[in-house]
Amino acid sequence: MFIALKDIRLAGRKYLAGEEIPEGAVIPSRVTALLRSHWIAEQKQGTEYYLAETDTLEPDTTKISVLIKKTNQGVFLNPQEVSEVFAIMQMNLDEATEAIQTIENGSVLEVLKETDSRKGIKTAAEAKMKEIEMALSEGAEGDDIQLLS
Repeated sequence: MFIALKDIRLAGRKYLAGEEIPEGAVIPSRVTALLRSHWIAEQKQGTEYYLAETDTLEPDTTKISVLIKKTNQGVFLNPQEVSEVFAIMQMNLDEATEAIQTIENGSVLEVLKETDSRKGIKTAAEAKMKEIEMALSEGAEGDDIQLLS
């Protein structure tokens, strides 16, 4: 038995994301490709879904890469962090600036700084990133911790 992770048409029938797909609906030669490309997940032992033979869909280990154009590097966020970024992007400037002050995750701050077009958000995120960096460097004095940029 499989679960559709995205809307997909198999054997002439459309399956919506989250819908169960019976064994016979997926051509055996296509199973591996569909699993690895995350179109379907194999259902084993109740409600646990397997994306591929060794990958499981767990919120704590799932990471989403967000490409930062300026540096051409990816920043990895978990689904909760992605939700936090989008929630802040939908706030007005005052609410967003206040919310940024509670963030302790540099990756979330970097994505906000690089993707939100509002200058006030960019400034608040950059200031909070510097604040975290300074707190880390002050805490590292006398320790064997080296901050890499």
